[in-house]
Amino acid sequence: MTTYTTYTNAEKIAFRKALPKKYWSAGALIPDTQGQYLLVHDHQGRWNVVGGLGDAGETLLETLYREMQEEIGLQLPVQQLLVLDDKQLMIDDYCDESWHTLWLTAPITEEQKASIRIDHQEILDYGFFPWEKCLARVPDSLARRLTHLTPSAWGFVYLENEELPTHPTACSAG
Repeated sequence: MTTYTTYTNAEKIAFRKALPKKYWSAGALIPDTQGQYLLVHDHQGRWNVVGGLGDAGETLLETLYREMQEEIGLQLPVQQLLVLDDKQLMIDDYCDESWHTLWLTAPITEEQKASIRIDHQEILDYGFFPWEKCLARVPDSLARRLTHLTPSAWGFVYLENEELPTHPTACSAG
């Protein structure tokens, strides 16, 4: 007979508190019916996709839908996860760990475009741009993620620190 170890709730909580702390972001790549993509202009002077950091207790999709609602007043259906970037950045002796996700939504209709309502606390303006102009306008870290995508043939891309992994992974072995 097999004996299993049981843990108290206090032991489970202590174990989870000792795990690495990662934060996450979720961004929406929102196409229109003419093949252009929505970018928002933020108060830091950057053009970016709709999205932001997750709040405690949220899932990735909950973060994405909340950010869409906050920034443009719409929640568009998600079609697929395009990018998961597992990022680690050393700052002195501290390792900053995060996951950055990018999701493709269903194309926004002309009627939905007319109903966009931006939150001026977060967003100054918005616009729709061709793919190449998006790559040129967004922050470098997002542009590095986007360059791994092909709009005519969307597919999932796993990245580490904004690049394709150079070492074998369990997914690529054999």
